[in-house]
Amino acid sequence: MGEQREVARTAVRALDLLTHLADGGQRGLTARQLSELLEAPRSSVADILKVLGSRGFVAATDDGRGWRLDARVLQLSNAYLREFSVREIGRTAMRELASRTGLTCQMAVLEHTDIVYIERQDGTKRGELRLVTEIGSRLPAHCTSLGSGCRTTSPTWRCSSRPTRPRS
Repeated sequence: MGEQREVARTAVRALDLLTHLADGGQRGLTARQLSELLEAPRSSVADILKVLGSRGFVAATDDGRGWRLDARVLQLSNAYLREFSVREIGRTAMRELASRTGLTCQMAVLEHTDIVYIERQDGTKRGELRLVTEIGSRLPAHCTSLGSGCRTTSPTWRCSSRPTRPRS
């Protein structure tokens, strides 16, 4: 039983490590930073990085001081996105809308209390406000116009993480 728990703990750490690297962006994170974030010994983090690196999920940053996500993560992301046939259906309409208005058009899915962007067509207007949300990025639904749209069209949707105003 103890060995199974150790394997589960290592799996959780590996997944959490990937999530931290996703949040860290291309500048990456050092093994020390990952160790602190995971509250795990550096030797354990080093072992996880070695395995994930050998499988193509992580790689050293250009300066060699940290770690970042690698191409295998993109392959998994694309496999996930292929599951959304609605992307294929909506892409043409989004392209036309972006072309007609000159504005960026985005598509997202509601996942728990977050909006996850699954498609984007950039507009052509210059000087307009540019959206920086990337496909696969996640934002709290209550902070986005897409999330507001989901809330108004879905009678069962509830957002338990909506901030409340401080009372004066």
